[in-house]
Amino acid sequence: MARGLEVAGLGLVAIMILSYVGAFRPAVDAGTSYVFWGCAAGALGIIIYRKMKNKREGAESQDGRAGA
Repeated sequence: MARGLEVAGLGLVAIMILSYVGAFRPAVDAGTSYVFWGCAAGALGIIIYRKMKNKREGAESQDGRAGA
């Protein structure tokens, strides 16, 4: 799952960069396209999800040590 999220995040960032420089539709102002903001939101969602997952796993490992 982690590898899949990394690949998806890398793909989103790559598409976001290409849409920012106007590679998809040069007539659109750079950085204002829906593709850019959609990819930015997706990448941010992946970052938040992984941070919450790591925090949850850290709390579970601390609970396990406290009982031992």
